[in-house]
Amino acid sequence: MSTKKPIAPLRPDASDEEIARFFDEHDPEDLERAGLVAREEDLSDLDELLQRYLQEPNDAQLNIRLPRSAKEMLIKLARRKTLDASTLARLWIIERLRQEAQAN
Repeated sequence: MSTKKPIAPLRPDASDEEIARFFDEHDPEDLERAGLVAREEDLSDLDELLQRYLQEPNDAQLNIRLPRSAKEMLIKLARRKTLDASTLARLWIIERLRQEAQAN
């Protein structure tokens, strides 16, 4: 018999710190069992999306919040590679998307 307390969902206005703490403190499978997250089982369209990405312009935006130190690191690493920080971040995101698409 499980003695775990029910997991309360995050408030819609939770801060970045609260969100990070929530996911650090809870196992993804427990969150799924509690109905707080859902696993996307059908990833068959990832290859198609990756092919479309290779032919589309960079005209969609995604704004993300980072700790200041992470942004500073990104800027410094980008400068080493003679890139803009947003370009380096985009390259990293696309590389990870490719890895995820190939893993499924």
